Amino acid sequence: MRFRLSEYLLYRQLLRLEREAGDELLQVLEGGPEYYSNQELHLLLEQLKRQVKEANRFNKKRLVVGGSISLWIGASFLCGALGWYLAGYLFLSLVPLTAIAYLATTIAMHRRFRTYKHSRLVEAIIFQELERRRKDASIF
Repeated sequence: MRFRLSEYLLYRQLLRLEREAGDELLQVLEGGPEYYSNQELHLLLEQLKRQVKEANRFNKKRLVVGGSISLWIGASFLCGALGWYLAGYLFLSLVPLTAIAYLATTIAMHRRFRTYKHSRLVEAIIFQELERRRKDASIF
């Protein structure tokens, strides 16, 4: 089955739209929380907390990968000082591979956790809406 370039681009755009439409936290940020019930908002808060916790674990692993670059450089210098040139070159060759791995994990993190950088804002929006609803209910 052959696709033309325009069909392929349209297909990719539709996949992106489906992915973004499925992210309710992103919808709260863009459209507002007034379309959700109280129960749904509480569920979204739980989902947000789980996502932040998972993103923090992923970020720690990413930072360990990035920090290991300095370890490889230091090990390379140490091996060079000791005269172990082959091991020094081996450690030095790990630097670009680790940098590529760090870049790949950074891209993966931004794609997987789209609302992570806005998590505090989304949480504040949901809390404000729940507080507004609580105050409106107390009037009656």
